[in-house]
Amino acid sequence: MVSTVHGHIKHVFVLSNALKEIPEALNGKVTILKGAEAKILKAVHELGYYKLYIDGGRVVQDFLKADLIDELRITTMPILLGGGFPLFSELPTSSEIAHIKTEVFLGQAVQSHYAKNSDLRYDQKQKMKDRIYNTSDVLI
Repeated sequence: MVSTVHGHIKHVFVLSNALKEIPEALNGKVTILKGAEAKILKAVHELGYYKLYIDGGRVVQDFLKADLIDELRITTMPILLGGGFPLFSELPTSSEIAHIKTEVFLGQAVQSHYAKNSDLRYDQKQKMKDRIYNTSDVLI
């Protein structure tokens, strides 16, 4: 989990049940946390960090299951890894999300940005509604 300000890394939170300490060179830059997702998020917020980048297959799955993720930025790279943890697993309930935008970086990486509909401002919801209902594209 990384806290960012205008795209710059402010602090790194490592979620681990195994790690007990961080290298001395990283003191003040990295904090090790463990526990339930809501407890972790509360601790991070109490430290004054609110805009977070959460990464890692199992970590993302756990935060999604706990309904603690407001936005998703999914980046697809043209590399077949052949292993690892999937980004998504079974969720307790369905969740409606809205597409915000998609960008291509370096001519290869495709990043799509989504947000929960409940987290969108009225003007954003209106734009989404207009885009969905006033289009000639086919929605599947």
